[in-house]
Amino acid sequence: MSIKMLWTAKTRNSKTGNVPTAYIGESVKEAWNSCKGCALRDSHRCYAWNGMVNAGFRNILKAYKNNKKRYSLKNALEKLGPTVRMVRVGALGDPARASHATLRRNAQKIRFLGLAFIGYTHHWREVANSKLNSLLMASCETVEQADEAVKKGWRATTIVPWDHKGKRFITPAGNQALVCPAQTTAGMTCNTCRLCDADRKTNFSVIAFKDHGPQVRNKIRAAKKLPIV
Repeated sequence: MSIKMLWTAKTRNSKTGNVPTAYIGESVKEAWNSCKGCALRDSHRCYAWNGMVNAGFRNILKAYKNNKKRYSLKNALEKLGPTVRMVRVGALGDPARASHATLRRNAQKIRFLGLAFIGYTHHWREVANSKLNSLLMASCETVEQADEAVKKGWRATTIVPWDHKGKRFITPAGNQALVCPAQTTAGMTCNTCRLCDADRKTNFSVIAFKDHGPQVRNKIRAAKKLPIV
């Protein structure tokens, strides 16, 4: 399978910051199929497929039909804002199912500009021999899976409960893990953090995201309204 990527020059995503962002596929079907085999997609726990990202992608596809050049990497990089320090690869869809040759060329262009190349794949076992571990983080559902991915040469991300306490922890296999700073530090975004650049040298083999999927959104909203005691 080899799927194209559609690039936007900007995004309204407050967590990532206003950075160039890639979507995987030229249709909803292609994007959906790129995620085939992901447990989060198939159990309806994926925050992207079950949220505003999905709706935003459908709007992009409508505009893409009339102006394909607008959604090229070239166009996105020509419109870089002065504060941009990274690009996000795979807001919807899995980049490991895109052309690996294109993915590497894109990463080379982006890193030549001094920008971090940040993306994630749930198919890290499938592409274990592709050397994509220098481009993408292994996206895991559990800490144990993250340990497995690290053992296979990946830096990894995992999910922790939405109300997880603390910023750092040690995994069962002894790997250092850090809870996403954009979720724990006021004013921090992916653009200012960039720890999820798979090629970045850091002590943290695992980055943990507090669960923000569809099953816990109401709990998160309710917790934010609780008085501080």
